[in-house]
Amino acid sequence: MESTSTFSTRLKELRKEYKMTQQALSDKLGIVRTAIANYETNRTMPDPTTLDKLSQIFNVSIDYLMGKSNIRTLGQEVIQDVPHSFKTKKEQLSYDEFMETAKAFFMDASEEDREAITRDISNLYWESKQINKNKYAPRNTKK
Repeated sequence: MESTSTFSTRLKELRKEYKMTQQALSDKLGIVRTAIANYETNRTMPDPTTLDKLSQIFNVSIDYLMGKSNIRTLGQEVIQDVPHSFKTKKEQLSYDEFMETAKAFFMDASEEDREAITRDISNLYWESKQINKNKYAPRNTKK
């Protein structure tokens, strides 16, 4: 998938995820609604300033928006739209077991590196959990 089509897809997905209309997003950016429609249909690309504003609005990296990375945020930031809570004790134990297993692979790394790796693995765990929830959760159907 090339970067421009990835951008248009991700922009539309993020806008819907944030429950924003094209008009609401265009108002936040100070541009016309048709510009958003053109971005989402892969007709045009935003300028660097608008791209930066989009990344801030959706709390994602520009690399994520452009399809160069599948990690939404960089560094110390935690993915904001993924809840970090457990519904059951079994879910808590599953997460703890997963993290302990993952940490065992990095025992020889420095403390700082282990913390960074642990944080990143935790973020990926929550992101994949949210993706699976969206993908496999039963959908409400209107009859």
